Parts: sequence; C-alpha cells; structure tokens
Amino acid sequence: MNPAAKCRRLAAMVRVKADRESDPEIRAEWRYVARGYLNLANQFDRSGCEEIVYASFARHDEEAA
Repeated sequence: MNPAAKCRRLAAMVRVKADRESDPEIRAEWRYVARGYLNLANQFDRSGCEEIVYASFARHDEEAA
C-alpha cells in the first residue's frame, strides 16, 4: 500500500471515529484530523512519493541545552 492509500485509510478510520463521537467539539476535531490525512494523501499523489520519510526533531528541553 502506497503512502497516499495509507493516509486515505487513516482518514476513513478517523472519520468513523468522528461520526461516533457525541461531543460536537471533539467530533469537529476528529473531522479536522481526517481532512489533514486527506490533504497529506493528495500531496503524496502530486509528488509521486513512494514512501513516507520521517524526520526527527530535537525535544524542546534539548534545544535549550
């Protein structure tokens, strides 16, 4: 499964979670996350990327040191 398909699958899973949520604010947040996954899927489609590359970032307390 390519990254775009994975993101679309995650978006669908999160959307189901949103649909089951009774609190309107939390439901809206889950829908926002689902839209984010769909946007990411579209970016993968446009770029033709075949894999997800993870970047690591320094923790906030490590930056101050």
